[in-house]
Amino acid sequence: MSLPIEIDKIIIRKRHRKVNPVKVAELAESIKQIGLINPISLNRNTLLAGAHRLAAYKLLGEDRIPYSPCGINGDEDTNTLIEIDENLFRNELSAAEKAQHISERVEIMTRKKLPEKLKKVEASFKKNGEKIGVSNNVYQKVQKGAERAASAEAKKDVANILGTQTSNINADINRHKAVFDAKLDQNDLEELNTTQYNRVASIAKSQGGEAAKVELEQQLSKPKGEGATTHDASASLRQDIGVLTSARAIVKKLTPNEVSELENDYYEEAFNSIDALIDYLRSKLK
Repeated sequence: MSLPIEIDKIIIRKRHRKVNPVKVAELAESIKQIGLINPISLNRNTLLAGAHRLAAYKLLGEDRIPYSPCGINGDEDTNTLIEIDENLFRNELSAAEKAQHISERVEIMTRKKLPEKLKKVEASFKKNGEKIGVSNNVYQKVQKGAERAASAEAKKDVANILGTQTSNINADINRHKAVFDAKLDQNDLEELNTTQYNRVASIAKSQGGEAAKVELEQQLSKPKGEGATTHDASASLRQDIGVLTSARAIVKKLTPNEVSELENDYYEEAFNSIDALIDYLRSKLK
């Protein structure tokens, strides 16, 4: 195994592809968490491959970089993370693959972060170095809080790396959980485009496994291409209209019979906004 090389000694010749600052930032965040997945390639100190990885190391303030394969430390979670990050941050994935990778990465990083969170919990139950007695019920609640904190931090990490919102990470995790609980075939799911996958996952969550299996078969039988995408988009719009219509009915039912003039104006404006959105979505179907 080659030793790391000083970055200042690396010769950078003219590149066929410009370095993308966004990709450099993504790689830097990943390297900070799990290390370098693939080394750069050198020939007599001249860079052949790995311009983005080299730029990421510079961004992190490093002065040396490996130019040979990464070592494996025997940590199964870390090994899995290497595979996940290799795919998640460098390859084009299907919607199903992306959701699966994100879900597993968050799960693993939650396990890695949890011990430190639990240390803080245990420290809070001590005074002057002596352990304070608490009930199991209280400790379990605090422990659950530590798990939620670790999970939230893991989700935020992957959201930052992918340049997205934590809410989108939660959505991917929920979709993966829905199709996993429905026992849908992952290979079949990977054949779907994003709109199709989201619809199958939505059916799995709202109607259960059997309905989701039927929907999956229907989506798999559709021709690939613009026509299928348009059809799926229309189906998604109809579903959104149904959700909004149902929500409007529920809110209307919960609205008090007697309200002040100010409250009445508020409810009327809210209903008008919902109606306007429904009309807009219906117009997109024409």
